[in-house]
Amino acid sequence: MNRDFVAGAVIAAAGLVGLLALASMGGSDMAVTAAEDAMMADSMSPDTMSGDTMSPDVMAQHSGSGDQAEGDARLYVPSVNYRRDWVQLGTFSLQADDPEDGAGEFHVVYAERAAVEAYLKDGIFPDGATLVKDVFATKTEDLTTGRASYADKLAGRFVMVKDGDNSEAGSSPLWGDGWGWAFYEGEEMQKTVTTNYVNDCMGCHQPAADTDFLYVQGYPILK
Repeated sequence: MNRDFVAGAVIAAAGLVGLLALASMGGSDMAVTAAEDAMMADSMSPDTMSGDTMSPDVMAQHSGSGDQAEGDARLYVPSVNYRRDWVQLGTFSLQADDPEDGAGEFHVVYAERAAVEAYLKDGIFPDGATLVKDVFATKTEDLTTGRASYADKLAGRFVMVKDGDNSEAGSSPLWGDGWGWAFYEGEEMQKTVTTNYVNDCMGCHQPAADTDFLYVQGYPILK
């Protein structure tokens, strides 16, 4: 579904992510700072985005019919400032089609601090825990640190809400396999393009079934 990632802050971030431009993933175990929040404010899934546009093929992985529909209120993008107040679980850097273009996307994932503390205690997120993934288009340029990619425009956000006993499964095609799933394009917070989580989300998340459909290897704070 999995579905915002200043100049000084951008250059500082570029120094950290420049090496990730040719790698598949990276992570951070710290809550996002105010500087990161400012960098991301005006600024989303794997493979084929470069520059500051998202390819139709990539968007199709999240979009279902491509039409926006009023979603389940329990799966709306949180109205709180999660970039500032929640815990940043980690960041994935997805390589562009042409390695010379650096990173194609950055995926930055957040969770509530109480949910992270529960995970560290029990090894699983508690019911009601909310995860938000910002998906950013990128820009790549030569900086003093070398050729670097950094987050640019927000392409969308992916929201997952834990439903451990599957009590919501069957109530909506957005719920099942222990989670609620919804992807929102751009700055949208309520009208989702996800129509059925099995069709729209599991293509990416099924390989992570053994870890509750989460790619926890990219979340160092959970280790």
